[in-house]
Amino acid sequence: MTTLIGLGSLARAVYKLLPKDRTFHGYTRTKKTIEAFPGLYWRDPQTFNHEDTFILFLPGNEIGSFFNRYYDRFKEGTTFYYTATALLKEDVEPYLPRGTKAVPWKWVTQADALAAQGNGLAVTESEEEAERLGSLFGDLIRTLPGKEEDVLTVNKEATWAAIRAVVQLKKDLRSKGIQDDLIDQAASQILPGVIDAYLDGKLGGFGKQAAKELENDET
Repeated sequence: MTTLIGLGSLARAVYKLLPKDRTFHGYTRTKKTIEAFPGLYWRDPQTFNHEDTFILFLPGNEIGSFFNRYYDRFKEGTTFYYTATALLKEDVEPYLPRGTKAVPWKWVTQADALAAQGNGLAVTESEEEAERLGSLFGDLIRTLPGKEEDVLTVNKEATWAAIRAVVQLKKDLRSKGIQDDLIDQAASQILPGVIDAYLDGKLGGFGKQAAKELENDET
């Protein structure tokens, strides 16, 4: 069995993709939090040594304190898959109990979008680990072998690009006297909607013309 540590926004999004015919455990500071998720069962820290696979859905700044608290509760041979985008293996390994290992499982996503769309893509360090994660979590979560540094780069660049687009859109439309309600609606629905349609090849006539002009500008 597998235990999820932490139930923040990414973990909650991943929870929706878990196979319903398999048993998963979870741990948070409050047992009642786990009880709110059907099919997820409380893992008492006293029984951490009953498990050999943990998914650390913890922010990077909480991983150290977690292991400081429960360092001696884990058995040798345990694997900790960590999801904190900004933390690399060299950052995680110093916290680990002796005889255990850390493996990156990095998500190319924004948690709310993953929860809404449900098509998960993650990266781990080897084909072997990708196959193991696939066997644990089923077909709704796709895991590819790759570099965790690449995921960090992609997530950073995509975040900057998205925020840059919204900031620029607001500046341009405000300069034309457009009211904020219209601008915010466009940013929240038109931007992501057009991006999805562009990637899926489903743009309308106006969008296709815009894409053609912008793509030509890039060449």
